[in-house]
Amino acid sequence: MSTQRIGEVVREIRKYLNISQTELAKGICTQALISKIEKGEVIPSAEILYYIAKRLGITLDYFFDRMENPRFTYVQEFLYQIRKLIRERNYEEVAILIKAEKNNPIFQNRKNRQFLVWHEGICAYYTEQNTQKSLDLLHQALNMAVSPDNYTEKEVEILNSIGIIYSEEKQFTKSAHEQRDACSRLYDIHQTIL
Repeated sequence: MSTQRIGEVVREIRKYLNISQTELAKGICTQALISKIEKGEVIPSAEILYYIAKRLGITLDYFFDRMENPRFTYVQEFLYQIRKLIRERNYEEVAILIKAEKNNPIFQNRKNRQFLVWHEGICAYYTEQNTQKSLDLLHQALNMAVSPDNYTEKEVEILNSIGIIYSEEKQFTKSAHEQRDACSRLYDIHQTIL
């Protein structure tokens, strides 16, 4: 793995998250070491790289994917576009993009598949007005979690989506339950990072 590429990935994600080198380094290493890593001057130890990845909300596999998978950039751009369209509430366009890529082999790994099913569930609610299909897809995406006891931030977002659907349907008790679960799990995630 190239020291330059590791540094580029660390810098790119850190800037995307809008955190400083000092914030990234806190409790892991010095700010100076983060600077050297980002410049490609040093390669961090496995332990430091693990904690940096955890603080950035990614896995160590992410680094390897970025280095070795020529299609990774396409996948990342696709996922970015889906998130952007969701923020813009352009659910029809999201549904078209998901349909076009649903059977693409590069989207068949668990992580990418979970993302597609999750957003397909959101679209089912807003484009088809099909609450049951939406909730079924969202629960299907949630069931793709590696561990039902240790959700990732993505799974917490899926829980949040379920809560939003219940709220839209005026099922406020169910919505509150999902939102409390999401908040509790998000708190647990952040406690492990700190």
